[in-house]
Amino acid sequence: MNNFGVVGAPSARTYNYEAVFGSSEKELPKSFLLPEDRIPDLTDQGTVNACCAFVIAQILQIFHRIEFGKDEKFSAGWIYAMHRLAEAVYQGMNPDSLVKILCEFGSVPTKYYNELYEMPEMREKVLANPHFEKLLEIAKKTKIEGFVGFGIR
Repeated sequence: MNNFGVVGAPSARTYNYEAVFGSSEKELPKSFLLPEDRIPDLTDQGTVNACCAFVIAQILQIFHRIEFGKDEKFSAGWIYAMHRLAEAVYQGMNPDSLVKILCEFGSVPTKYYNELYEMPEMREKVLANPHFEKLLEIAKKTKIEGFVGFGIR
């Protein structure tokens, strides 16, 4: 474990596109253009080590626009806290386990929960929220069903 919150190595199965699809990197596009109406809002994470949570929140925003045609912002703080329900003491995130947590818990729109603190305070605030069970139910509606990881060998 180090100061950046990286714990162990990510699974090669998760991050190796060729192992999942049997395709080479040459078949993947070098770049792509996201339509302007799907570009998520810029957000500032401040000094909190939750960059992965912000990325996932923005991906959920894009999915929501595509599926429902509506703009909905999702809580990076909720994602960060749910990623850390165990008694971990380090800050930052492990992307490999983050996506698995998103498959299990989802996130809540910022209109329901829009706080962001560093760990362990973030986890403590989410778990102490008097509406925690209701928030869990709202978040489960945004769970992702699966994912394919891309990485560099």
